[in-house]
Amino acid sequence: MAGICIQCAKCLKILSDSTALVLSDAAKNILAVKGASCVVVDEERIQDETDGGDSEYSRARCENCDALVGRLYNRVGEANARVRDLLCLDTAAVCSYQLGSHELKCAGHEQTPTISGGGGNGSQGGVSVDEDRVRRLEEQMVKARSSSHWSPYDGVGAVNADP
Repeated sequence: MAGICIQCAKCLKILSDSTALVLSDAAKNILAVKGASCVVVDEERIQDETDGGDSEYSRARCENCDALVGRLYNRVGEANARVRDLLCLDTAAVCSYQLGSHELKCAGHEQTPTISGGGGNGSQGGVSVDEDRVRRLEEQMVKARSSSHWSPYDGVGAVNADP
């Protein structure tokens, strides 16, 4: 499975990824993760009335833009036992990007920008793609990377220096 980046829908800051994803609950509209970055948790604790007040959470915000992105449960009742010690990201407040797919998916947005291979020099998803140019750029990147790569195991050239 290709990796997935989870981003703030407002500013596109990366908040977490698929290596931290523990569960997805479509009924509650959450992605529960065991780790995140660029997330600030409010100190205020709020009772979750959806489970009779047995659970208590703090709001989680994007550190970059201060958008509300989810909640962190401080105390859980039986109905929320699965999300104990997990950050629950609200699916309406985050976007996901699958590595290698060239597609960003945001809840509530019909049209998503995509770049994908087509025949020759065409337009796909509103973005013009010149595949020959992309291929040449990739080749140049590989050449630049291989010529700049140094290893202690590389052969040693002749050195004209006195000790």
